[in-house]
Amino acid sequence: TSGDKTREITVSVSTEGAVLGNNSITVIAHNPCGSATSNTFNVNVNSFADVDDGEDLALCLGAEVVLTNNLLGNASSITLWEIINRPSGTSGTGEITGGPWNNDIKTPFVFTPTSVGTYILKVTTNTAEGTCSAAASTGTDEVTITVNEPPAITSQPVASQTLCSGTPAIFGVTATGTGLTYQWLKDGTDISGATSTTFEISSPTIEDSGDYRVIVSGLSPCETVTSDISKLEINEIIAINEQPVTEQTLCSGGTADFSVAATGTGLIFQWRKNGVDIGGETSSSLSLENVTTEDTAEYTVLITGTSPCEPVLSEKAILTVNQIVEITEQPVASQTLCSGSTANFSVTATGTGLNYQWKKNGTTISGENSATLSLENVTTADSG
Repeated sequence: TSGDKTREITVSVSTEGAVLGNNSITVIAHNPCGSATSNTFNVNVNSFADVDDGEDLALCLGAEVVLTNNLLGNASSITLWEIINRPSGTSGTGEITGGPWNNDIKTPFVFTPTSVGTYILKVTTNTAEGTCSAAASTGTDEVTITVNEPPAITSQPVASQTLCSGTPAIFGVTATGTGLTYQWLKDGTDISGATSTTFEISSPTIEDSGDYRVIVSGLSPCETVTSDISKLEINEIIAINEQPVTEQTLCSGGTADFSVAATGTGLIFQWRKNGVDIGGETSSSLSLENVTTEDTAEYTVLITGTSPCEPVLSEKAILTVNQIVEITEQPVASQTLCSGSTANFSVTATGTGLNYQWKKNGTTISGENSATLSLENVTTADSG
């Protein structure tokens, strides 16, 4: 009771049951002049029962939950746990095991779902003795349990990829579960914005090489799952930065030098002459010493990198070798003739594109441009 020393008193019954039966109440009023006692009145307290099965909750399929049995009032035992609502289309799934639960024996009740969705469970207590109505004398409560499908990866990302720079790298994963979200990582660090089932690097560079994986999350309290590692290796594509000199013209006996500058991963060079490999010439430069006319040709270099990058062929470098001029048979050293006779001179020479010019005492003889010179009807003026 409450209200002592006031004009009103309140008689309340706690949820723990208080005292059953009739309870006599009297009120004494007093002041400095004296006191007076009221008539006795009775408050009849009947028993009741109630139960609290806790807050609604969520769990993952494959897990089980121990049900809460908090008896209230004069409830002394749980008489029934039942599933009163199951996920649509899953009649008969899920079960409640365990018990009994009373003031003496407290064996937990356990709910094990067998499908995803929403369940409603109802608990009922014993009926308390007394004159309370049936609705008040049997305690009941309901709890809603949401069962989520835990994340599971059904198709892993590709185990490894080896690509050339600039070639798109695509990763993907397939998973099942409730309320899935995704987060891709490179070398263990989250990739900003990479939160879908696929992840693409449209134009990767060698800096994008690394280990990639994805974390798949579902609804609480289901745990996340992490994919296998997907290894990405990016090889730099082959690019020629400096082509061989386009054209060279040399004399036989000279040295022809060719070179190329290129970038890429694992570069290998192979020089070619008229499309045919030159044995042993596998560096970025080619030097041909003591060239002859037979070295005249088109030269190229094929540059190969690490697979799968395609080889690159340089532009053509044209080498022209002219045979150096060499006189193999000199004109006769001297002639002594009588006037009126014919003086004949000749020379034999080798070389490319030979031209001849005869001279007398160092002065050009006009029109005499062949390998032979014939002076008819000589006079003393032709001596020289």
